Amino acid sequence: YGRYDGPGLEIAASLGLSIYLTLDEQPTLPTEWPRVNRGTFKTYRKLADLGELLTFEEYRKRQWRFVSVDLAEFANKKAEELAQLIFQLGQRIELLRANTVVLRPLSSDAKQAFFHSDAMPVAADVLSQIAFQLTERAGISDLIVRVPADIDPKACTDLARLNWFSSAVIEGDPNSAAFRRTAEILRSFKPALKLGSTEVSVGSDATVNFRLVELPADLPRAEIERRVKAALESGPRALFKLDRSPSVSTESLGATMTVLREAGALHYGYGPDGFLNNDPEFLRIVRPLAEYTIPPVRR
Repeated sequence: YGRYDGPGLEIAASLGLSIYLTLDEQPTLPTEWPRVNRGTFKTYRKLADLGELLTFEEYRKRQWRFVSVDLAEFANKKAEELAQLIFQLGQRIELLRANTVVLRPLSSDAKQAFFHSDAMPVAADVLSQIAFQLTERAGISDLIVRVPADIDPKACTDLARLNWFSSAVIEGDPNSAAFRRTAEILRSFKPALKLGSTEVSVGSDATVNFRLVELPADLPRAEIERRVKAALESGPRALFKLDRSPSVSTESLGATMTVLREAGALHYGYGPDGFLNNDPEFLRIVRPLAEYTIPPVRR
């Protein structure tokens, strides 16, 4: 499937292979040599798509529209139940037309894993199956995992070695030793990984590509505008996640997304999504989730 990892590249280099070609969906940069990203027609269906293959214009303009999913629903289920839940999740994401999904591969107390690992108890070995369902069925281009900075190194190694994901958010201070250790493990297996943080990175040794900014979905408009402005001015690309409480209606969530766009937020989403009971109602949330933010004109 065109996937690779750091140890594989080291073995290839030891055998004399000085250049390697990937199927990573991004332009090839001179700073990433000897990694050369190839363009294929896997996702293109007409000749006009050749322009995108050569210029990456749509890729550069892509705005992340994401849904955060709680994997607690998958714990302690039998094989048939798990298969049905994974199917329902894929179907839900496909209907929402999101291009990104955010998952926590650990339980809320970080004591159980949703992937195979010898380092901790496994609540359900489903992450790799979910990743396949979301990318192949729902067309997800970015799968983001959220992990605590102090995740067990062996569990972190199992996560990166055995599962596909394109980005990772490390929760904690980017300047801490735990953050740098976890970032190093993840990137040792996934050299092209996009790394995110939940905190502003100032003077960190770990290169942070984006920041996940969490906002209560029922914040007043003025406060949302203030926080969006501050986040856009304070660091790398900002992804705004609206945290839903049971009291937040679908209409209110959609209205808050409109406020985010008007405030200049290019990338946003919400969570957790109630994929089992259609909450929020996809017919009423799909449009505000998918609408495009018009970037400000730079003079």
